[in-house]
Amino acid sequence: MTLRKRLAKAILKFLRVSNVYEGAQFSPDRSLLWQALQDARIDIDKATREELQRKFRYFEANSPVIQRLADVTEQFVVGTGLQLMPSSSSDDFNRRAKEAYEEWCESPSVGTYQSMADLEQLWVRCWAVDGEAFISLTNKGGGLPAVQSIEAHRIKTPELLSKSEGKTIIDGININPTTGLPMSYWLSTVVDGKTTFGDPIPARFMLHLFDAGRPGQYRGLPWAYAATNRLHDCDDIHRLEMQAAKDNARISRFIKTKNGEIDTAAALRGEITNDDATRLRYYESVLGAEAKALYQGDDVLQFGGERPSVVTVEFMKSLIADVCNAWGIPMQMAFPESIQGTVERAILDAADVYFKSKFKVFASVKMAVYRYWLDYAVRNVPGLMRKPEGWNRAMVLPPRSCNVDPGYRGKAMMDSLAAGATNWGRIYGDLGLDWRTEFHALKDQIDYAKTIGLDISELGVMLRAQSLQPKQEEEKKDEKLADDSE
Repeated sequence: MTLRKRLAKAILKFLRVSNVYEGAQFSPDRSLLWQALQDARIDIDKATREELQRKFRYFEANSPVIQRLADVTEQFVVGTGLQLMPSSSSDDFNRRAKEAYEEWCESPSVGTYQSMADLEQLWVRCWAVDGEAFISLTNKGGGLPAVQSIEAHRIKTPELLSKSEGKTIIDGININPTTGLPMSYWLSTVVDGKTTFGDPIPARFMLHLFDAGRPGQYRGLPWAYAATNRLHDCDDIHRLEMQAAKDNARISRFIKTKNGEIDTAAALRGEITNDDATRLRYYESVLGAEAKALYQGDDVLQFGGERPSVVTVEFMKSLIADVCNAWGIPMQMAFPESIQGTVERAILDAADVYFKSKFKVFASVKMAVYRYWLDYAVRNVPGLMRKPEGWNRAMVLPPRSCNVDPGYRGKAMMDSLAAGATNWGRIYGDLGLDWRTEFHALKDQIDYAKTIGLDISELGVMLRAQSLQPKQEEEKKDEKLADDSE
């Protein structure tokens, strides 16, 4: 080993040089990032959560962007109302349960006449805007089960128990200090301007709709919380640009004179010279004409409306895109524009997976509400008191996908299945469904069709013929082109 190599090795050993992650090094050329490594319950405290929820409730009420994102979320997470299909071992029980459940869903809430479909859209909207929604499982008169919608700000820690915050209570939720599981929820009510609390609601009677982003997170945050400041900036820029546009519309021209600006108010009071008054009336009479003449030394400046500029518009679009991305929805879904078809399909396919993931979270709430009602129904509703095997099983069907061409996609899946490139598990898995359950449902449908004399085999032949017809017409066109070329 040469002397130079020995010297370099000794220097490296002395300096203990190792690989360096530049992202972990301080640089005076970059701003400081104020973030500490601590538990989620400390980062997401009551003040932080309420301030973010306050801002997004404001934007939901005043920002068309948030309104649009919330509407799209409702459309593809619950649609016009999720369909629930009882799936016990008894077809008769399933039919009776579905009929009774749908009748209950016409007005299942206390304090409102909203249907279950209305409530589902409301819950999803609260979940997206506030980051969470609470549904209390309660009852109406006579013990009839009911649900109560609760906004996020009503679940909070009573002031008398503030010393237990972070120990046995976390932001309005009583927790088991050993397991960390929620035990009950404190519901606040404002009466005559005073906040009061009743007994905490046990966790088994409270559904907390939210998806945690960190382990140990007990409360939800608005879906687009990461873009709060960008949304605020976009709102501020819109206000300023609107003010500038109004100024341009109100002040369309200036008159420059040798002696300065003419005081209109003074002219009306007769406090200016005759020459200025004559000149003012002259300008007022000729400014609207095509041919204009000015006194020597005077000039008229015409202002054109050039706000907002193209650069400003593009910058606002980038802010809106950030908000959409933080929400989880592609900007193309909120503000559609014409783009290349393959790119559009890829964007919508990715969005569909996102909506299905949100649907699965919401479906668990739907199932909990159904089982709460069913527990009452099997004890009180005639025709449902004899419980078959799997009496509380059911399927929640997802709403329509956001694919641009469901027929094209369905045919492509069937072609892949025929070629052995996929299987039923992957096909149903993309829909968030279990293929075994779907096969059982398909068998039940075929068996039921036979009992009512419906021959669905003829329907299958008809559908296959319709699917082959475009292909056959295309083959005929190809043959005709070939004959013509010969």
